[in-house]
Amino acid sequence: LTLLADGPGIPETVLPRLAWLRTMGIAVVPALSVTAATGATGGDVVEVLGVDPVGDPSARDYQLAPSGGGARGLLGIFELDGVPVTEPFADRHGLAVGGPLPLVANGVERRMKVAGILRPAGAARAASGSVVFADIATVQEAFGRPGLLDRIDLVLPAGMPPELRDR
Repeated sequence: LTLLADGPGIPETVLPRLAWLRTMGIAVVPALSVTAATGATGGDVVEVLGVDPVGDPSARDYQLAPSGGGARGLLGIFELDGVPVTEPFADRHGLAVGGPLPLVANGVERRMKVAGILRPAGAARAASGSVVFADIATVQEAFGRPGLLDRIDLVLPAGMPPELRDR
């Protein structure tokens, strides 16, 4: 199930009101998506997906590529301005772990750092691989969306009884 924003976004303050769902085994997974361009002029369009690095794996699957930076690859999302990128995206733009990734949205350039490289599987297949991932707070601050989300995924546990699922 997915709750989508109607208007400028879902205030983060909604999340504590959904905490009761966790008592039923339901994962509450917030996200924020921003469309950006690579580089200052004429860059490719890329989707920047702000995720909760702790809760998001319950909703989306991430797999490091062989060149993905090892164990630090996925943990790099916790670093300031660290973004895991997809392998196809890294290949098209000549990116490597630790290198810069300038992103432009709403006329403002923000320099991110490639924290890891993901295989084109699971969430990394979105937008033909033209997607980068970051911590929600990083995306909110970098792209002027403080305190806002644009979706909350509710992941039901396998085997949830129909009478609970239908509530």
